[in-house]
Amino acid sequence: MSPSPTESSRIAAALERRAGPQANADQHADAVVNVWREIDNALTPIIGARGLAAVHGRSLHLTSQEFAWLNNTHGSGVLTEIDFNGLRQTFTTQPMMESQAAATALLHTFHDLLASLVGAELTECLLHAIWDYPLGDHTAQNGSA
Repeated sequence: MSPSPTESSRIAAALERRAGPQANADQHADAVVNVWREIDNALTPIIGARGLAAVHGRSLHLTSQEFAWLNNTHGSGVLTEIDFNGLRQTFTTQPMMESQAAATALLHTFHDLLASLVGAELTECLLHAIWDYPLGDHTAQNGSA
């Protein structure tokens, strides 16, 4: 199952708003991590840190079929929480266009997996605020990676 073009646009726009229109690799990586931190904050109380890490890990695995370098994001074994530092490091080492495409694909995959587990409507309710982040000061978000 792949996200609709509308969902695809919302996810890509969420990343771009956080990074800024002229983002460099570090700013983009910070934006990716900030989105995952927001997902962590929204979903951990509902599915737990291990549940979120499992869906995140599965998303990484599936997305790494297209972007093999995503395998470097976490070591072998079962994830018990999202490795934000590893995620950031992995995204900063890639060319910008590749990093943007992989980040969007990873979030699409995560969205689809979550929807398959809890349903499309609940997924939309849980992630709506993250995708539709206001166009405010994106630089304030980037400093917390």
